[in-house]
Amino acid sequence: MTALLLLLGLAQAVEPIDISAGEQFSLQVDGVVGAAPWWTSLEDPLLTAAIDEGVGKNGNLGGAWGRIQQADAIAIQTFSALLPAASFDLSLNSAPCNGCTSLPPTFQPAPNEPELLHNGSALFVAGWQVDIFGRQTAAWRAAALDSRAAKTDREGSEIAIAGLIAEAYLDVITATERVTLIETQVGAQENLLELITLRYEQGTASGLDVLQQRQALAATQALLPDARILKRMRGQQLSALVGRTPNNPLDVADGLPVPTDAPATGSPADLVGNRPDIQSADRRMAANRARVTSAQLGLLPSLTLQANAGWTALWISDRTNDTTYGFGGVMSIPLFAGGARHGAIRQARAGRDIATHSYNQTVLDALADVEGRLVTDDEKRKKLDAVTRQEQAAREAYAESRDRYLEGLDAYVVVLTSQNAQQSAELARLQAHRDAIGARIQLYGALGGPWTQHDRPE
Repeated sequence: MTALLLLLGLAQAVEPIDISAGEQFSLQVDGVVGAAPWWTSLEDPLLTAAIDEGVGKNGNLGGAWGRIQQADAIAIQTFSALLPAASFDLSLNSAPCNGCTSLPPTFQPAPNEPELLHNGSALFVAGWQVDIFGRQTAAWRAAALDSRAAKTDREGSEIAIAGLIAEAYLDVITATERVTLIETQVGAQENLLELITLRYEQGTASGLDVLQQRQALAATQALLPDARILKRMRGQQLSALVGRTPNNPLDVADGLPVPTDAPATGSPADLVGNRPDIQSADRRMAANRARVTSAQLGLLPSLTLQANAGWTALWISDRTNDTTYGFGGVMSIPLFAGGARHGAIRQARAGRDIATHSYNQTVLDALADVEGRLVTDDEKRKKLDAVTRQEQAAREAYAESRDRYLEGLDAYVVVLTSQNAQQSAELARLQAHRDAIGARIQLYGALGGPWTQHDRPE
């Protein structure tokens, strides 16, 4: 009978996606995803300190621990149904006697009869609903899987929080470097303005050259206020992410980390063990399958064993005590409940199919996420290489045009053009560097890893 019910539970069920180990990502980096936190590969102790502080203080993660505790408590309550229950019960009752001493009772007062009848008991009572067919075991398994899913949800939140903190940390460094870079450009333009002004006074440069250089200098100086505002805002955002007040900034490195080789991606099948969102969806799918089994087994009989032992006492005019005990069992055979049990089965099956669909979509989204992050990481690295070459060429072109202008071989407009090109290339290289590191962080987040799988804090 049990086997038949289990077969009925699996009938018409949505099947989960099977990720073949033979499939590969379009961009494959051999190896296994490392067990150590990914940010250690960037070799920045200040970044490590920021993430450790943020993971410890972030309010979202604190709430996630609370949800784990709730799920654990539900699992404990469900498991308790598998164990015997015992209690020690004391009772005392008083009631008017009114002929209670007569046999049979007359319910009329008799001469010298006490006004009240007292009776009491002290009993040790035990009961155990025997899980004959495993219905309660299946329910407990479902609750335990929900608890494990809550834990992996927290691990997924930790990956997301670590990524957000790292991105904010990079933004602070980038904003700081941007201010420094613009200040350097202002200084270089001021020096060039002094040379052009001197040449103008000597009659070797026109007044237009001086005005154009003043215009270029003012345009660069106008970039500084916004750059400084952005630097301050980025610092405040990072402080908030790690649980600090906005006026309590974190220390950051002097420059962006150097991009390293791409991390090992493993195979698509490795994502099941490395990404918390897939693990969580898998466990919820298994939990809902267990609920289907539990609901179906609810159609079968149940057996409850009962026992009691203790004392009873009766007070009328004299007190009498008796030792009492008893034991037995109740077999309950479901016959009719208005369709409640069959409705519970249909509800459980619907939950199972919903969880399976969710699991399948989570797997597909994870595969697409990793594929996209791999391509982005590769292309952003190529862009950084190209922009770095562009910056170097722009520097050389500006230096050459400046020398030729001072020697009287070229017009100032050539210097102005090459100067603008160099400054644009410097800012573009800074942003490309930031984007390349950001793409690597997002790739790490997409790959997941076992580094989040640790015990909860005390």
